[in-house]
Amino acid sequence: MLTNHQRIRGLNLDKSHLTIDGKPLSDYAVFAVAGGIVIGEAKPVTMFQSAPGRSGGWDVTLDDQHGYPAVQRREITVQVAATGDSMEIGESKTLVGGYGGRNVRVGGLTDYGEFHGRLSVGAWEDNRDMMGTLKWSACTLTLDADPPYLRNHATHRPAIGRQGRACADPRQPAHIPGIAPAG
Repeated sequence: MLTNHQRIRGLNLDKSHLTIDGKPLSDYAVFAVAGGIVIGEAKPVTMFQSAPGRSGGWDVTLDDQHGYPAVQRREITVQVAATGDSMEIGESKTLVGGYGGRNVRVGGLTDYGEFHGRLSVGAWEDNRDMMGTLKWSACTLTLDADPPYLRNHATHRPAIGRQGRACADPRQPAHIPGIAPAG
């Protein structure tokens, strides 16, 4: 059986500019639901050492070469939906479901770059009309985003300096806490 993998799937309803591994959501025949995007906070990893006679202790937090502390992973959720006939919706579920548990790049959330991490695909919630016909289906994609660090544009790996620490490449944009540069 011959199939056309290059055909346009479903209706192009997505106006969000979101991408998964560089492909727009419309390539997966889904669209982002209005108000369904949440970028969790990036809490800094801090450490304090207690000292006798000192209230609160000494701040011994490790900073990078730019003076920023390391940050914890952040959770990013995007609610997506698929519409069309039951076969198109089933195809959308399969295309999106194939990314469950994989490390991916999610772009288009900010102007500063992409988020990298492991994607979880939530349960699909089917919505039917009074006759029982499937009209649309929605689910929540959750990205457990890596802490941001500068990446080599060619390999998407951290740029490592002489002492084994991540370092900035002068040709790359400045480090912005909480966001990995596009690459």
